[in-house]
Amino acid sequence: MLITMSDKEIQHLSVLQDVLDQRITQVRAGEILNISTRQIK
Repeated sequence: MLITMSDKEIQHLSVLQDVLDQRITQVRAGEILNISTRQIK
């Protein structure tokens, strides 16, 4: 099965992976993705 993702979805995934790997904070991720910290959680 092949799953395709848009560029925006790939960016979201990359930023969320950075949060999980503790390279950036949830607050910074929210700023990058232009969404609230709560949405990051």
